[in-house]
Amino acid sequence: MQNLFLPHAIILEVTGRDAKRYLHARLSNDIRSLAPGEGCLAAALTVQGRVQALATVLARADESYLVLCDGGEKDAVIAAVRRFLVADRVAVVDRSELYSIRHFAGGVLETATLLDTQLAMPPCSWKERDLVLMFNRPRLVAAGVDLLIPRGVTPAWLGEMLTQNPLPLTSAEYCLARIKANLPAFPEDISEEMILLESGLTQAVSFNKGCYAGQEVIERINAYGKLPRVLGRLCFSSTAMLKNGLLERKEPVMSASEPTTVLGEIVSSAVDSSEGKVYAFAMLKNRPEILSGKVSVRGEEGETF
Repeated sequence: MQNLFLPHAIILEVTGRDAKRYLHARLSNDIRSLAPGEGCLAAALTVQGRVQALATVLARADESYLVLCDGGEKDAVIAAVRRFLVADRVAVVDRSELYSIRHFAGGVLETATLLDTQLAMPPCSWKERDLVLMFNRPRLVAAGVDLLIPRGVTPAWLGEMLTQNPLPLTSAEYCLARIKANLPAFPEDISEEMILLESGLTQAVSFNKGCYAGQEVIERINAYGKLPRVLGRLCFSSTAMLKNGLLERKEPVMSASEPTTVLGEIVSSAVDSSEGKVYAFAMLKNRPEILSGKVSVRGEEGETF
């Protein structure tokens, strides 16, 4: 079972009589329909549809929500969530110092029956045991569980799991896993440079809700049916590429058959030494021949997948 620790997670508590209405109007997903014990992935967008924050939203009660963001610049994320607060009866409080987030995925442990039960629950659900909140969130593979753990609290079942899985993935290992699984993360792979739908995370959007910042752009793209560019994945297996290591962010991706033609740019990359390959997320022109063809970076040929 893989174990991932998110050291830079931002945990916000949003409460007040207008909390549901405000979050529903601010975020990209349908917060109003969440019942206590449910959650969803949602983004805070600019009016141009670009991603200022991507978070898991958990409904604890009609007037109480948790907004869990993997990372980013904390003041900017909090400002993004609070951006349209004026006279709303809403409090947004940073609780990041009180909690940590740890993720488990893959494999089966005798001590993990609690997580197995969680994985069998609806994908947008969460529950609490021994003060620990558990919620479904794919990060490394298609199914995984995040644990929101109060600092200083380690129930026996969690302690046993951590004992059997003492070493969390490094940031490089996490990057490799999410590229292979096509599960981009904020802010490493998704940022304000990107329109939300370019990431492919349509599960973070409700197309049947009322107005929110960025909705006009998102709806126009959805109606048009095609984005000019999308987040794609690349794979390289050349010896020279492995020697040079990680690709730089914004490094140009060229056509393998037309070396002067720019197809996009690198977003993030990771080396798989066991396979002898370099993997990368890249923003690419949204054309079938590009998304299923050969590319070149630094003069080394690779392919999309």
